[in-house]
Amino acid sequence: MRLFCAHASQLSTRYLPSPIGTLSSRFYSPGRPTTLKPRSVVYVSKSVNPYFNLTLEDWLFRHSPADTPLLLLYRNSPCVVIGRNQNPWKEVNLQAAKQKGIPWIRRRSGGGTVFHDFGNTNYSIHVPRAAFDRTKTAEVVVRAVRALEVDAYANERNDICVGSKKMSSFHPHVSGSAYKIVSNRAYHHGTMLISTRLDTLGDLLHVDKPTMSTKGVGSVRSPVCNLVESNPRVTHEALVDSVIKSFREEYRVTDQVQCLGHMSPILAIFTPFLDSRV
Repeated sequence: MRLFCAHASQLSTRYLPSPIGTLSSRFYSPGRPTTLKPRSVVYVSKSVNPYFNLTLEDWLFRHSPADTPLLLLYRNSPCVVIGRNQNPWKEVNLQAAKQKGIPWIRRRSGGGTVFHDFGNTNYSIHVPRAAFDRTKTAEVVVRAVRALEVDAYANERNDICVGSKKMSSFHPHVSGSAYKIVSNRAYHHGTMLISTRLDTLGDLLHVDKPTMSTKGVGSVRSPVCNLVESNPRVTHEALVDSVIKSFREEYRVTDQVQCLGHMSPILAIFTPFLDSRV
């Protein structure tokens, strides 16, 4: 079983900056027996390791009770994340990524390519399949952004926008929609640009290969901007707090926030496959 977030044949340690670490020759399997179960419905990861965070998202999705909503918030050190069915040579400027020491990672879900860095906050909202409404989950985030004094709205594709520019880049999974359904669970996840290095984003996602023929799914290119352009006081911490408040109000949950860091018990599942710098 391959790691959720990356394929072994596509990883090279020379593409990994030191804060991220390396993978061992073994890989995490979702079917591996474990007695560890999620204990809350609101999680904030303090790790900035993209391999850990993307795997954590999938683990929570698979192991959380089917009848409860769940929220995960995190941010990653600089990386490019491509969809499961995408061709990296069409989506990523591999030469620029190598020069900057920024890895590209293939996630298990479909959809387009996005850039993560410390100026970007990622959110993932999981709900029972019967209660899933992608417009409703998008509005959870819209309300959180509006609470930060930014006039945001969700467009027809459930991208979070200010004016005509997109701030949130959702990961479409089925027919271009921004969600994923597995058995009796569904989730809606995306990225929020707060103060992302848009120049780096442009360098890494600018690929000029019009003659390359591929079966991979291409990304839909859209203009983007940062939240700080509308309100310079917006921070990662402020957005996290605002999304948690909006999520609690929408789903009427009162669980305490579970912060996952270096010493969290859940790391016991993943640390055999990552180094200690998570």
